[in-house]
Amino acid sequence: MPRKPEAKHDIRLIRNIKVLYHGKKAYDFKLQPFAYTCGQCITCGRKSIKNKGQNVNLYPKMVHTSSKPRLIQGIVLECELCGSKFQSFHYDYMITLKPHLRQELNAMIVGGGEGVEMSLVRSMKIGTKMADIEKSSRANLFSEYCVWRDDFEARCKKKIEDGFDAECDPFPDIPEKWVVNVTQLNRAKIKDYMIEQKWLKHELVALQSEHALAVDHQLKAVKSMKTGEGEVNGQSFYVVGDGSFIMSYVVVPDTGMEWAADALKEAVERHSEDSRPRFVYVDIDCCNGHENGRTEKTMHLGGLIKKLDCMHAQLRISSEIPAEHPRKGTFMKKVTKAIFVENTEDVAELEAVRSRHPAKCGKLSAKQKKVDRKHIWRIIPKGKEVVKELILLLKIEATKDVAAKQRWEAVTGQRVP
Repeated sequence: MPRKPEAKHDIRLIRNIKVLYHGKKAYDFKLQPFAYTCGQCITCGRKSIKNKGQNVNLYPKMVHTSSKPRLIQGIVLECELCGSKFQSFHYDYMITLKPHLRQELNAMIVGGGEGVEMSLVRSMKIGTKMADIEKSSRANLFSEYCVWRDDFEARCKKKIEDGFDAECDPFPDIPEKWVVNVTQLNRAKIKDYMIEQKWLKHELVALQSEHALAVDHQLKAVKSMKTGEGEVNGQSFYVVGDGSFIMSYVVVPDTGMEWAADALKEAVERHSEDSRPRFVYVDIDCCNGHENGRTEKTMHLGGLIKKLDCMHAQLRISSEIPAEHPRKGTFMKKVTKAIFVENTEDVAELEAVRSRHPAKCGKLSAKQKKVDRKHIWRIIPKGKEVVKELILLLKIEATKDVAAKQRWEAVTGQRVP
């Protein structure tokens, strides 16, 4: 297994030095010093860091990467003027260094915890899930681990063949602490957001939407969060644009749509007169769900025409069907398929892959086939096509209900009202 190099006790071996200390073997851990004294004090902001007598940090920090972690050793810095003491890789101190020196750290270190390499933070910022990063890190580390294990076993076998009385202990498992976990990733992501939030907000308010906006309420995000006065926040919502880009996120006291109207007004004002979207998809308060319930007064929100999103349209249809109806589940599945249509190219590609591997795919269970189809891209056709499919589906199901009613009346002799 890779071995950790010993921490340097002599400050002259790490202070203001750009070097990488290697272990005895090629795959041993590498120790990188990060102990520059040319920055500013994090308390008084002056360049008054002592260049002599600082204490060496004898416990190097582990920085998690996409595979094997690396180690960083720093020193405890002290300000000559105000007497403040802090680590050389403290973020507030690191940003006062020159750019080429900051780049050497290339990690997000939060408090006394272990670090996370910036490449992983950037992966999270472009949408990669934390669990996927953890799985990828574990897989890459295991790939390297297999090389180390095979090398160890080959050397043991060589010694035995050469006549040495060698007893080789079993090769140890990968220490779990070498694998980056979701908690460490989440801490690094929050720290990065706190640092970059000013620029992220500038980027957020620059986003526009050409065709439509959507309001998506999310209670879970603020369910346990409290305000400064101790009151629990009641609701939050996203304003989403084309391509599912989040244009703003707002925490509000309740589900009143006046809050959404204000947020939509801000999003619409980002556009010029010629490029403003016309519609907004909402998840509540589209209309009262009854005939003539959509009036000129209630059909607009923030100057846009309200439309109910597809998910909540299905829920509204489902709420009108009695729970005890024997075909309710089957009917709602057909409604979903009528609204969300599978991409025929993806379906053909999936079937082609299965046909090329009959031994593996010939006896798939219904559950396995269902899992495969989750990866197929789905689209929503044009409104007239969806309405046509839904009306046809309703006529078919209504005909079945009428036939079932007639059969029941013929058998029981009772009339259904």
